[in-house]
Amino acid sequence: MALNLSASSVNTYLRCGHQWKLAYVEGHVSPPSFAQARGIAVHKAVEANMLQKIDTKEDMPVDDMKDAFSTSWEEVGQDGFQPDAKKDAGGVKDTGILLTELHHKEVSPLIQPMWVEQPVQFDLNGITYSGQIDIVDEMFRVRDTKTTGSKPRPESYLFGMTGYAIAARQAAGERHVERDVVLDYLVATKNPYYLQVNSGGPISDDQIRRFANTVEKVAEGIQEGTFTPNGLQGRGVCESMCGYKDMCEYYIGEK
Repeated sequence: MALNLSASSVNTYLRCGHQWKLAYVEGHVSPPSFAQARGIAVHKAVEANMLQKIDTKEDMPVDDMKDAFSTSWEEVGQDGFQPDAKKDAGGVKDTGILLTELHHKEVSPLIQPMWVEQPVQFDLNGITYSGQIDIVDEMFRVRDTKTTGSKPRPESYLFGMTGYAIAARQAAGERHVERDVVLDYLVATKNPYYLQVNSGGPISDDQIRRFANTVEKVAEGIQEGTFTPNGLQGRGVCESMCGYKDMCEYYIGEK
């Protein structure tokens, strides 16, 4: 199998090897959860603003960002969502609108983008690694917008951000090193708020080594055909983070 890994595919494999197999080998498509749809739609709204801001140097009107959010929400959910007895689509969409407004008010003014949704690909010891960098600003800070409904866990995105920083260095030339790696969190609590999480400088050599080690171990497991259903080690993983559970023989057997 010719491997082309990404942050999403590596994290999926680490979360549950069988989920990776269902998605990347068998080609099953999982409907998005409400939270995933909200995150994608907010991301699209931010992207629309940042793309035009490269040239205009100004943020678009907030209503235009909200329109971009709504259009993306409808596109993402056109084939339905994962069932969720605790939430309704309208309420989650309304929260997404609030997060979009929050970004326009508190985050967008802080950023003058240089690159937006920059596709990248590099070779890591014979393994192809691909991705798309959200934003690199004019201060050469690598940024990513994240939405969450609970307390942010920036450590969970360290792997992906390391890959983006490596890719940004390669795209800009070896002498360019990112000034910082930044997570722009939009937190969908009762009163939504913005939290900026900075690394405080460039990624370290140790982070790069850990990144490479993780990619190599995941690639080795995939090439050996090891697809362990390790989501079952914590039932909450299957319940909250897997849209494939209704077709998973391991989950059904446990249930």
